[in-house]
Amino acid sequence: MLTAQCARTQCPWEGAPTLQAACICAHNLARDLSVQCDQVDFPTLLSALNMSTRNIVIDLLYINNSSIPVLTHNMFSNLKIHNLQISGCGIKKIEDDAFRGQGPYLKNLNLQDNELTEVPVKALKILINLSLLDISKNRISHIASHSFITLRKLTTLKVSDNNVTLEPQALTGLENSLKNLNLKGTKQKTVPECIRGLRSLAFLDLSQNSIRELPGPDGSRTFEGLDSLTALNLERNLIVHLRDDAFAGIKSTLTLDGNPLPTVPEEAFSHLNQTLRGLSLGGRFLNCDCRLRWIIEWIRNGELQVTSRERNPQFCGNPSHFRERGFYSFEPNELVCDSDISISTTEKPIPTVKELNEWKVNQAITTTSTTTVQTSTTSTSAPHETEISNNIDIPTKPAIIHTTSTTSTTSTARPSRIPSVRPAAPTWRHAPHQRPPLVMSFPQQKPKVDDSNEVIVKNAYRQDNSVIIQWDSDVANILGFRVVYRLFGDKSFKQGPPLEASEREFKIKNVPSQV
Repeated sequence: MLTAQCARTQCPWEGAPTLQAACICAHNLARDLSVQCDQVDFPTLLSALNMSTRNIVIDLLYINNSSIPVLTHNMFSNLKIHNLQISGCGIKKIEDDAFRGQGPYLKNLNLQDNELTEVPVKALKILINLSLLDISKNRISHIASHSFITLRKLTTLKVSDNNVTLEPQALTGLENSLKNLNLKGTKQKTVPECIRGLRSLAFLDLSQNSIRELPGPDGSRTFEGLDSLTALNLERNLIVHLRDDAFAGIKSTLTLDGNPLPTVPEEAFSHLNQTLRGLSLGGRFLNCDCRLRWIIEWIRNGELQVTSRERNPQFCGNPSHFRERGFYSFEPNELVCDSDISISTTEKPIPTVKELNEWKVNQAITTTSTTTVQTSTTSTSAPHETEISNNIDIPTKPAIIHTTSTTSTTSTARPSRIPSVRPAAPTWRHAPHQRPPLVMSFPQQKPKVDDSNEVIVKNAYRQDNSVIIQWDSDVANILGFRVVYRLFGDKSFKQGPPLEASEREFKIKNVPSQV
């Protein structure tokens, strides 16, 4: 492991004790420099870099929690920077020529968590090789037409957590390059028109907005023409009704949990019967009756995986005796509609505008936001985030624990956005005919015994880009364990290596924050 003292000795400056205390440096195999500073005196740092790195490529320049109110003209003109992150530094203005000289070099620019009130269009226009731009968590209120038109190689744009209005042509020029667009928490009331024509867009995050209906009020097919779109996050909006053509253009994974939806019509998904791999759905407004029977059938007959990040209840709001159950535990004939009782007495009515507003406020207070992890190590690789959304946040499929004793058992943990110490609900452990089959048992050599507590998953949570699973067992004759898992949206299962009987934790590494 590279110690802080060793890392500081790799910094190219000498005789600058304030920089030695605030920064760490490293070199990669290509001898490119990485500089990461926290609470640094920026003018001193910039002066030191200008004197010592004119002929050195800076792979990463990371500055956090410092005071930099303005990025001035020619500020970086003597440097060659591949990845630049200046976050939490109170930037209010970026002058037009602030990035002069960086056009051939800069690939990733992260300006999140500052005080920008507008997109620095003129400063950005020379960054012809820029691949990622993050302007989230600023004070940007308007994005004008053609703001990114010169950024022809931009693949990821993050605008989340700005109260922003986007002009219909705001993303013009990105039709063939943009793959990841994050508009989480940007106060959108309808799906913005500017996404139309983004042929390369694969991931779209519109979570935590105020969208009420799909398609929009003009009746147009909102997602039509997004030929590459595979994942759409509409979590925690105000959607109460889905029309039959609501998801025209969607192919693979869809997140709807946290919306006040009383039901989900099969007609809105019929065109996805062969392609939809993941559906995130549930919450206290959802009525689990005959109108959702198609979901159970799709789970059993296809490759659909259904999960939810909601809690209390996670999936079904009504009827009350279904609130502790997941979709994998249902038989299709359990979801029924009582023809003798009117709809108004068997389900919650569609909420009023006042109820929706009150519910939205409550959601904002009680909901844990999507986890965002900033890369800040001595590695010289480019910084990136893993969001349940910097991108789109899709949880893992419940983890599967196999024991290697003669009596096999399976325990599952509910997917969760945050660490949970609750054991899996019994209805998940005993899901009748749960599909797909995960365990193939050997012929019985002895009378069947109750093995439901042989392995109990105690915790399953995300840590950075990994998922950690913890379990317990009181059975004395277990020879060991093996974890079998499938990521949400994937078609195939993966299995970990054999584990000793004494082990109680397994880490699934390199879990993407979106699929």
